[in-house]
Formats: sequence, C-alpha cells, structure tokens
Amino acid sequence: MAATRYPTHNYTDGAVDYSGLLRNLLNDTFNTKDCIGELIDNSLGAGATRIWLHIDSSESKLYFIDNGAGMSKEEAGNSIVLHKRSCSSEKKAGCFGIGLKHAIAQLTQNAGKMQLFTKLAGDSADNITEMEVNFKQAIETGKPVINPHDISRKGYENVWEPYAYSGELGGTIMVFELPEEILEELTNALNTTEIEHSLRYFIGSRYYHILNDGITVDISLDDGNTYEVVPDDSLMWDEIEDEEDKQEIRLKVYYNSNNKRVVVYYMNDNGDKGFRNFDKTKTGKWIAGKPSGEYEDIGSLLLRSVYSDNWAELKKTQLKANNIKIKYNKKDGKPNRDFMDQLNGTRIIRNGRVIQQFPTPGIKSGDHELRKFTYNTLCNVSYTADETMDRLFKLNINKSNLEQDGIHPNILNTIMYLHNEFVKKRYRVHFPAPNPESDSESEHEIPAPVVPEPAPVAPEPAPVAPEPAPVAPAPAPVAPAPAPVAPAPAPVGPAPTPAPNTSLQPKPKPVSVPDPVAPLKPIPSPTPITHVKFSKTSENVIINNNKTGKSISIPYKGQYHVTEQYYSQHLLELGDDRFMEWAAALLILNQKYFNNI
Repeated sequence: MAATRYPTHNYTDGAVDYSGLLRNLLNDTFNTKDCIGELIDNSLGAGATRIWLHIDSSESKLYFIDNGAGMSKEEAGNSIVLHKRSCSSEKKAGCFGIGLKHAIAQLTQNAGKMQLFTKLAGDSADNITEMEVNFKQAIETGKPVINPHDISRKGYENVWEPYAYSGELGGTIMVFELPEEILEELTNALNTTEIEHSLRYFIGSRYYHILNDGITVDISLDDGNTYEVVPDDSLMWDEIEDEEDKQEIRLKVYYNSNNKRVVVYYMNDNGDKGFRNFDKTKTGKWIAGKPSGEYEDIGSLLLRSVYSDNWAELKKTQLKANNIKIKYNKKDGKPNRDFMDQLNGTRIIRNGRVIQQFPTPGIKSGDHELRKFTYNTLCNVSYTADETMDRLFKLNINKSNLEQDGIHPNILNTIMYLHNEFVKKRYRVHFPAPNPESDSESEHEIPAPVVPEPAPVAPEPAPVAPEPAPVAPAPAPVAPAPAPVAPAPAPVGPAPTPAPNTSLQPKPKPVSVPDPVAPLKPIPSPTPITHVKFSKTSENVIINNNKTGKSISIPYKGQYHVTEQYYSQHLLELGDDRFMEWAAALLILNQKYFNNI
C-alpha cells in the first residue's frame, strides 16, 4: 500500500510571532526604574564615565546620553535584535540580549518611537549613525524594521549637536517618545522625597560602587534644573567608627561538575580554613580544609555585615543629598518601619551593581533585643559575574528580580550562618552573658535584658516577716542547694548578719500568683537605683548588686511568664529593700518545681 503524501509547508518564516513577542515585553517584570537601570548598564558596558538623562516635558521625550565607546552601523543594528545573547562577564552587566528592548517597550509603551544616534570612538566627527526603532509599527506589520544609516541633517542639528558630550571620542544618544503616564512617572520620580519612589535614590544606591569610582549620572528637566545623583552607601562602611561593628569575610566557591555539589570555603574566627556541610543541620557542620575530590575554584564572594542602632540618623545627610526625607512616626518620633525597610536587609551585588535587596526576615518571637539587633544589622554580598556564578545565583532576565530561594542553598546557608553569627557576637558585647559559675548550662545561651536601666524611685521598706529581727540575705548563686531565702526589711549588703531564723522560712504551700504580681505604688522623693542589673539564662533570673558584688540566682519555671511582666514593670519601683521580698515570693511560686530550694 502506497504511503499517503501530505502537502508540505515551510513554517520557518512564521516560527516567531514578533507582534506577540513585542507585546509580551510589557507583561514581564520590568518596571520603569528597572528599564532606566538597563540603559545605565549598557552605557557602563560601553565604558561610559558620564551619563545624562534629560526629561523634556514639552515634547514628552526622554533623552539618554552617554560618552561611551559608541557603535558602528552593524553594532547598532544588532543592539535591537531580540534575545541576541552574549556571555556573562565582569566587564558588563548584560548577557540575555533583551534589556534594551524591554526599555524601549516599557518607556514608549509600544506606542511611540525610539531614535538612536551613535558615534564610534575613533571615527571622524561627521561619521555618526542614526537609527529609528518603531515597535508600534512592528506590532502592526508583524516584523521589526532595522535600518541604521548616516545621520540626517535634522538629527544632527536637533539632537547630536545640542545633546552629545563635546570633546569625547565616542558616545550614544537615545531619544524615547513617552506616553503621558510614563512622562508623569519619571517627573514625579525625579522630584519626590519618598525613598521608595525616588529615581535619584534608586540610581545612587544601586550604583554606589560605580558612582563612588568617579562615574557621574546627571538628571535634568526642561525647567533648567540639573541634579547630580549622589552615591548612597547602604552600609556606611567608612562612617562606622567602631571596627567591631563591621565584618568582612572573603569566601571561595568550589564546584564539582560530576556531582553538581557546591562548597563555600572561608576562614573562621579562629583562623581555621574550611567549609560548612548543611546536609543534616541548619547551621551546618564545620569541615576543616578544602573539599576533597574534583572541585574547581569557580569564583569568590565578599560578605560585609554592619550593625548600627540608628541607621536613619547615620544616613541622614546622604539621603538628603538625593532629596530623600526620613519619615517619622507621630506617636513615638522614631523612624517609620516602612521607611527603614527600604534601608535595611541583605543586598546582592553583581559587578558592582546592586541587583536585589532582600528584606530582613520577620522575627516575631524570642528575645526582643536580639530581634532588634537582627533587624539593625545590614548585609551585602558581592560577586563577579560569569556563566557558572550567574547560574548559582539563578540570575533572571530582569536582573533586578533575583529571587532569594533561587540562590544555591549552600551559598545562601553559608551567608546567613556567618551573618547571624556576627549578629550574635555584637549582641553579646552589648548584653554580656552572666558569670558561668551561676549557671553551668548557660555557656551557649544568649542572655536577654529583662528590664531597662532602673528608674529613680524611693525605696519602700515593707517587712514581710512578723519578727522585726534581721535575717540572712539570699544565698550566693553558686551554691548547689541554697537554703530558702527569708524575706527581710534590711537591704542587701556586705555586713555580717546573724544566723538565719528558721521560723521565718516560707511555708511549703505555694502562694497564689496574684499576690506577688500586684503592682505597688512608688513612694515620692525617689532615690536613683543604678547599681542593680538584671539578666536571664534558660533557667535562672540573675540579679547582680554591683555595689556589694553579690548576686541572686533565682530558678524559674512555669510561673516565670507571670512574674516577668510584674518585675519588668514594677520591681524597679520598689527599691533595694523589696528585692529580697520579691525573690522569696518567686521561690515560693516555684517550690513545686524545685524541691531542693
């Protein structure tokens, strides 16, 4: 039986629907500021040292000018070819071949034209190329027209002569026809004082390292005002005076192409070199030495972490230079949390450009002071681009839309581990752990400050015992089985005391909770109390009397959550004479949990 023959057709010409492809560019994740970033990236890749954005509201146009190397006619034509990829490199930001096309689509909204004028460095002064890109027409016809040619007289007189950097070897000018909504967005972004919408802050913070090296970016309006973008250092590295509040670690990334494993190698605080294995634990197991096997050194990372308890004040002058006003809460006068979220977090830096900022993870439980330290510690992670490193960071077409979960787990886990260890070290400096002798199991605990500095109040003697005779103060915290503390009217002091009166010891029957937690009224004529400090371990509340050098270690369990609120709000109002009373009450509350008290 003869085979059935079907008519053949060549589908090659229709393999790509240009009309649909160009329309889809508007549905991608690029916003207007991202597109400005893509244009800046292209200029920097061409070696530009001066970049100028001019917004002409009368003509509804954006002029983007640089003094880069310029392009030949062929290079200009290729710049508009969709998805003409190139290799990742430390010398340029682009690699996907789509950034400029996204910028054209977003800025014109596929409704206007973009004109390109460029002069290749080394060419004669009159050898200037002109090209028009019309995505609206391409959508209607289903095919883009790319036709670079010599500059016209009109183009030279109206664009090149008034806007090109004079005296430069090369350069490029792009003129975008803006729809009304994009013109309004850009104008507002230039004039706003709100950090989340500011174009000047976006450029200043994203390109800090590049601007800090002497490259300039200016933005002007047709009203005659020109603004120079000021580099904005997110970490304020040079301004942080205390070196202990800064951490810098250089890491090497090793890759095994056979098993696809990634190892991050670095030197720890003890001077030992190795890496962490996160296969079984969240914090990882330390493995000394370089990874064994066929591992290749593929790149490096620079991790910087910085702590400050007042970022807004530290950055005030720098923010003002880019027209940013700090937002404060009306209620407490502190910087607004939404505003601070724009400053804080972790930034990923690729080839000197911030490509993403991840917010500090929300911590809703645990030590309140430690949570504040975590929020106020900023982190930057820098790397140099190549094909493998970009893949490990899962770089997107929109480089500003990098996802944290896409970063290779071993890289992300190592970064977060080292950052969190730095947070804990700074926390321990400000809130030291209690003497280990008072609690042998508290060696690795991070103490939490229970109360603020005592407020000045007058001591209120209130004897609990029926006998007026003085009794012994509480036993030292080191004793393994201290005798129950008898409440006494006398303040804690170094003077010798008579033998304890056993008849005054607390009865075994627990006292009801409301009695010790009832708030007491402070007595007028306050006396400052500054020598008593509080700290907390996993099982003890520790009261240190710096005047006498003595301390009280009070075990807690079960009822502590009740008494904690009590003494954090009211204990400091009681004075020295009431500490022993409170301590005895707390011991009674926990009698059923600690039989040896």
